[in-house]
Amino acid sequence: MKKIFVVLIYVSFITTIFAQKLQSDNTPIIESQSFTNNDTLNFSYSQFVNNFIFAEVGGNGVLLSINYEHLLNEKVGIRIGAGTAGYSGLTFPIMLNYYFFEKPKLELGIGLLSISKMISNDLIGEEGTLISFTLGLKSYKPNGGFLFRLSFTPFYNLSNSKFILYGGLSAGWAFN
Repeated sequence: MKKIFVVLIYVSFITTIFAQKLQSDNTPIIESQSFTNNDTLNFSYSQFVNNFIFAEVGGNGVLLSINYEHLLNEKVGIRIGAGTAGYSGLTFPIMLNYYFFEKPKLELGIGLLSISKMISNDLIGEEGTLISFTLGLKSYKPNGGFLFRLSFTPFYNLSNSKFILYGGLSAGWAFN
């Protein structure tokens, strides 16, 4: 404990001396800018929310899934998840999403749904991969917080060439 205390005192002493040196050289530590009414502030992308974690009922994960999405820029996001199709197996959605508008965001996505250990049925088939689509609305505050999604998520089964019409509801958290 004494070592930590000594290190903290030493660091604060050095930073105090450095700050005094900068001020004595008339070098400003922080430059201020003044704005007029006509000036606009340009916010960088890093100031906006770009990470999402959410639970989804229905949707791309079939029955129930937990998902993580990261926005690569203000319009494009990559999503991965893990879910279940009930007693019959696990699902793993991987999506590429594109967003339009500001509030709420219109979401268009395409991806793959990997299915493991499925019991064969007419709708999904046996284990394999489906092409998954998303058309939805995503709502959250620009600075983060609660997230809500409502989506239409049809699947295309490559093995039996059938479209499966589906939808989902999501709730989660948006953060930086």
